[in-house]
Amino acid sequence: MKNILKNFWAIAIALVSVSCFQSPDEESPASMGEIVINEVNTDAKYIELYNKSLVSVNIGGWTIHKNNEGAIGDESGEGEFVIPEGTVLRAKSYAIINCKNTLNEHSALDLGVSSSGVSGKKSLLLELISSSGKRVDYFVNTAKENPCINDTWDGAVEHSFTVACRMPDGGDWFVAESATIGNTNEGKTTAKFENTEVNFTPANEDDSNEGGEGEGGEGEGGDDNGDNNEGGDDNGENGEGEGEGEGGDNGDNGEGDNGEGDDNQEDNNLPVGVGEVVINEVNTSAKYIELYNKSTTENADLGGWTILKNNEGAISDQSGAGLYVIPEGTILPAGGYAVLNCKGANNAHNALNLGVSNSGVSGKKSLLLELVNAEGERVDYFVNSASATPNVADAWDGAVEYTFDIAARVPDGGEWYVVGSATIGAANGNDPTAKFNNTEVNFDPSQGDNSGDPPPTTPTQEPRRLPRV
Repeated sequence: MKNILKNFWAIAIALVSVSCFQSPDEESPASMGEIVINEVNTDAKYIELYNKSLVSVNIGGWTIHKNNEGAIGDESGEGEFVIPEGTVLRAKSYAIINCKNTLNEHSALDLGVSSSGVSGKKSLLLELISSSGKRVDYFVNTAKENPCINDTWDGAVEHSFTVACRMPDGGDWFVAESATIGNTNEGKTTAKFENTEVNFTPANEDDSNEGGEGEGGEGEGGDDNGDNNEGGDDNGENGEGEGEGEGGDNGDNGEGDNGEGDDNQEDNNLPVGVGEVVINEVNTSAKYIELYNKSTTENADLGGWTILKNNEGAISDQSGAGLYVIPEGTILPAGGYAVLNCKGANNAHNALNLGVSNSGVSGKKSLLLELVNAEGERVDYFVNSASATPNVADAWDGAVEYTFDIAARVPDGGEWYVVGSATIGAANGNDPTAKFNNTEVNFDPSQGDNSGDPPPTTPTQEPRRLPRV
């Protein structure tokens, strides 16, 4: 009996340990299905996602399909919208996709902008698709009581609406009187959506969304979610693997969990911490600031971070009325890039989207940008000043070391140079023309010389604490 109890507690502790220490970057089937489309606003043009679960979920590589026509358009309208790699949606948190190139203000996780629109006057089907191609959730509005994915969309609707939302968060779909972008769904509703069961297998196939048995448990190229193996398909055919395995979760490609491959993200198993984040590029023409995580071993939690400008406090938010703060739950993967658009710019890129600031950046006036974490610690900075010994108390917006359009660290995370071409969200290294030399800022204005310690750019340096902004 003692041995049985001992084994029982050992197994229980092991299970708890696995659940508690799962990386938030993992796309686990258990938590993946807890991400739902939570609100659709056809007037302000946005789609809100919500994480119902108690764990963080990596939604990098996910997209939205519309009306059985494939993924919605990216910001440029020339490609497909894909949520940037490394985007993690925290437990019980919200995320926003702005549609039709709108720029709605919100405090949720910013997923970027799509050129596609959403309408409440024509039948509509939106599918949330994971990076492995699984349908995670959907929203539908159609007059048909038994809608099928092969229906002709853009037709008659069940309800003409401006705001549709799950009430409460993650619950049933209702027409709502007011929007709650990035916040708890509550308030008065006017009608409930009833025609919500879509047949996604119109050829009289089982709509359970589960794959059948298929070969390929040891096939090549599979991942932990059972996708992309060269083994059997959903019907158990075409297997090229060496053994039999159960069909993949949710019926995609029918492979088992024994195939060799990665976990969709190269950094899935890396811990989340402070990383080794630097300001990596400043573009005064296109108006953006790029960050880069130099670490190869740790993802960086940027939630609550901000940028200070010219010793005047944090840059402004998109409205210009408040302070810019990176949304909670924003994770920058090891070796990854993140982009903050400035002065209301709307640059397209494939990096982690940090949203928009109303503040500008200039290469014609002296400039000091400080990257500050959620604890108020200076993590990194960029400076352009004619002074060989710049001081934080200097009168900024004055003479410069270089007039520039683009300044970048070359290589990524290295020393600062004036460069000839932009590399937004990509590796720096193009045609440096001049090196910045006046880069050691004295952050102690009471000292007459430049003896102040430079800010940390590696985990071995102790950060200097600043007042919270």
